Amino acid sequence: MGDDVRIDRSRTFLISVFGAGLVSAGLYLSALLAFAFLLPLQFAFGRLGKGGGFRAAAISALVLTGTQVFFLAGSGTGFTAAWLGSLGFPLLLILTLVVLNHGYATRLGPSVRLVTASLILALVLSPLVSSLLADGSLKAALLDTTKGFTEEIRKGIEAKIDITAPEYDGAALMASLDPERIVDSSLRFFVSAFAGLVFLLIGGSWWIGNRIAGEGSLGRGEAVALRELRLPPELVWPLLASLTLLLATLAIDLGQLPRVVAWNLSIVFALAYAAQGAGIVAHHLERLKVPGFLRIALALTIPLSAISSPIGAGLVAILPVLGVTELWIPYRTKKGVGA
Repeated sequence: MGDDVRIDRSRTFLISVFGAGLVSAGLYLSALLAFAFLLPLQFAFGRLGKGGGFRAAAISALVLTGTQVFFLAGSGTGFTAAWLGSLGFPLLLILTLVVLNHGYATRLGPSVRLVTASLILALVLSPLVSSLLADGSLKAALLDTTKGFTEEIRKGIEAKIDITAPEYDGAALMASLDPERIVDSSLRFFVSAFAGLVFLLIGGSWWIGNRIAGEGSLGRGEAVALRELRLPPELVWPLLASLTLLLATLAIDLGQLPRVVAWNLSIVFALAYAAQGAGIVAHHLERLKVPGFLRIALALTIPLSAISSPIGAGLVAILPVLGVTELWIPYRTKKGVGA
């Protein structure tokens, strides 16, 4: 009986490991869902422990490498910097996740670990990003895509309104649809927020992967519920330092590199404190007994509204302010009977 149970558990473990690794590779190769490819691996770490997570990560890395080599052999182009970059990006992300779950790394608090890992990974990937931006083919591809998109919008606007009418500033409207202007703005935003995007990818995958691992899993205890999230007080100092550097680069022309560094650092720490601010909001929504589905809807709606609405952007901007000021204002102190 004992042998049967052990074999069954071993079979379940192996199926889970291979499943997590293959799903991870499949998500990345799908392109559309590539942003979620670390979730199955972190689920494996959280649910199956370090051994299961390491094996799932290795399977995902092997599948991705084999697929890339297969496509390279079929293309006949040979090894190129672009090919190495396209392969190196997911492998570095997987390696970062493995390090985050390593025994030595877990001695640090999760917040410090995630911020540090994201900044180091962004620094390591910066030469790749620089080479991609220096390559005119990337901008040309983005321009082609944007031109088709803006042309459809332009035709739709011209069909519905008379942009020469006095109440419309036709020149400003058409200028806002200039493809080159849109692409340049998008690339500048990407460069300035690159470390923040890495932090969202790494931090989000780590936290969500551990949470969906379920009650009693090895990783769930460390990835606390959002309403309980509190950053170490010491993190406020690098936030203030990055904001000081940012203000200095905006007031004095120190060159492009210091400005890019300042923006990236500021965005990473602001996002970390925005998570704590979101935890404050989640805490009070739970106290008010707001249904779970409504809380999820709010969590999805507000960030999306920030893209197109000044009000939504303002609501999102309040979150890091809430997180930072909780150092001095006890937003989550219970009051009344039973406090």
